Amino acid sequence: MIPQIEKFNCVDDIPEFPRCSSEEERLQKIEDYLNCGAIAKEDLIPGAWYVGQSRSTNIAQWFPRGGFHFPRYKMSGSYVDNIPHFFDNVDTDVFVPIRMVEI
Repeated sequence: MIPQIEKFNCVDDIPEFPRCSSEEERLQKIEDYLNCGAIAKEDLIPGAWYVGQSRSTNIAQWFPRGGFHFPRYKMSGSYVDNIPHFFDNVDTDVFVPIRMVEI
């Protein structure tokens, strides 16, 4: 279990998903996050928006083929960026969804 966390009630409760040194450790972290209230990939609804945690955003829209999409704003303008679900085995930022929201 994730130390000192019982349930993800808000975005601030979610620690950044850690980089793991082994597949066994990664699978254990996934189970810990699910037990704390993160939403599994298979339970997400295509096109729905979710509140969650990543280094880049706290809200994103789910698309099964492209992962989470979210608006990003920089000095050069705005664009849509994407970020993978925390189940995905990647060494980049991931999104941990905890609640669907209506927009």
